[in-house]
Amino acid sequence: MQKIFNPFDRRRMLLGSLAVSGGVLALAACEGGGGNNASDGGGATSDLEARGTSDKLEDLVDNNPQPVDNLEKGGTLTLTVGSLGPNFFGWSNAGNGADNSTIQAATDRAGVWSSETDGTPTLNKDFCTDAKYDDSGDKPVITYTLHPDATWNDGTPYDWKTFENQWRMMNGSDPTIDAVSTQGYDRIEKVEAGKDDKEVVVTLKEVYQPWTDLFSGTFHPAVNTPEIFNNGYVNNLHPEWMAGPFELEELDTVQRRVIIKPNEKWWGEKPILDNVIYREMESSATIPAFKNGEIDLCAISNIGRYNEMKDFEPKDVRRSQNLSVSGINFNTTKGVLGEVEVRKAIYQGLDRQALANLRFNGINWTEELPGSWMLMPFSPYYENNFPVEHDKEAAKKTLEDAGWKAEGDGARTKDGKTLDISITNFGDDPLSNAITQTIQKNLEELGFKATIDSKGSGDFGKVMEERSFQLVMMGYTVGSDPTFGPNQFFNSQSSSNMTGTGSDEIDELIPKVSVSPELEERSKLANECEKKFQELYCMMPLWNGPSITAYTPGLGNYGPQLYETRNWSIVGWEKGKKKG
Repeated sequence: MQKIFNPFDRRRMLLGSLAVSGGVLALAACEGGGGNNASDGGGATSDLEARGTSDKLEDLVDNNPQPVDNLEKGGTLTLTVGSLGPNFFGWSNAGNGADNSTIQAATDRAGVWSSETDGTPTLNKDFCTDAKYDDSGDKPVITYTLHPDATWNDGTPYDWKTFENQWRMMNGSDPTIDAVSTQGYDRIEKVEAGKDDKEVVVTLKEVYQPWTDLFSGTFHPAVNTPEIFNNGYVNNLHPEWMAGPFELEELDTVQRRVIIKPNEKWWGEKPILDNVIYREMESSATIPAFKNGEIDLCAISNIGRYNEMKDFEPKDVRRSQNLSVSGINFNTTKGVLGEVEVRKAIYQGLDRQALANLRFNGINWTEELPGSWMLMPFSPYYENNFPVEHDKEAAKKTLEDAGWKAEGDGARTKDGKTLDISITNFGDDPLSNAITQTIQKNLEELGFKATIDSKGSGDFGKVMEERSFQLVMMGYTVGSDPTFGPNQFFNSQSSSNMTGTGSDEIDELIPKVSVSPELEERSKLANECEKKFQELYCMMPLWNGPSITAYTPGLGNYGPQLYETRNWSIVGWEKGKKKG
């Protein structure tokens, strides 16, 4: 999975962002897969040919692969994101978003691991030329051999001190550090230099699997205090603390854009493009912007947007499976959601199939309702962990038994309190708004007083940081290995657990997930954790969904490619089709 921070860490995304970028940008940390590459744009049949999820990887890759000789040197690529900052540090909870991964994927490639199409980790040889795991002694030892030329943009050597600092910041010993997760780093005993500063020797306290999880992404050793970790990247990308084929040219917080250019200090393969521009944009603006040539892709993943674009030419439609789960997070610390019976009633009463039908109306897409936040349905280790069947009358009975009585046509009450709840939605996409309104109606039919709290796409990070929601429409990227998921989602002590709940039983099971070297065994235990967590009724998956995106014709080596790490140095325009 393409992650600039950690390939098994799930990036948050706002639900409406799927309409902005069809999953390709919103999920750039884990860019969703393929379909037809109709270079002429195609018609309704070709654009909508894929009808559901596929277990064939070749069906899920559609990035117009081109040899470098077919590409023209230079040019500009303009992309969109739903939210730009304010905190750009993805290792912190405040910065943990797919949009952050998108805008930094080409500028910060520092880390040990890349990924193949199916999620298999491979060495990121621009930074690490060898990595060995030895468990023959009393304690497991990992030895990394770093690239001799690897250097941070400010000239700081990329050496063992980067790894030692990262371990100290991420191991959980300082609770004031707002880390997405301490998993794996909390099992490290020490980090030392080996035969020289470019050899890193990591000694573990105990077994941790997959060991390739560790240091897959790395951050600059200047991020060495809680204040810098938590707040140092607010409205500041710190390009001097990055290392990649591109570097920051401009961060404009007024025009809401980021511009990057080739990094003269980069020792690896040189980029083809002159610039990449990322623009923060609401959903409603993207189709006009694409038609005017202002941006180079826009989502057409619902019937309204598809119909608005189907007669426009030129366009290159690339279609695939989103590597994500979209759904509803419940904040159990807010109001009536503190009662598990209320949450259970919502699980029983919301018609997920009707919501999915609304989401996929007219785009010729079918899928089973998802039952996991950790794995895609095409994974051999996927299990449906959703705890109840849809039953509106059972939901009403659950509320009645919990003391929430219905009187007339108004909302239910209990001990003088009203059964009221709010649903937070982001952006101005009509379909996202229609889905939220349908949820509101479903809840009102059960006896809730339900209101909608509408926010701009740019408010997403702030709302997540402040936990200022009850029910929130959002999603997460999904990886090929579920090991990391339970600690991030289901650990009651994890600051990444957006629900505010959990249990001692789950917390005790979570460390066991990351012991076995066998993915099958780890997946089995991860699914066990999720089943127990779903019994708390606080994270409701709704769909995985497709990515259907219109591209400016001629863009090579960019688009859905499952978990494969994008090589930004070979992204460019075919000869005769260069923009900018």
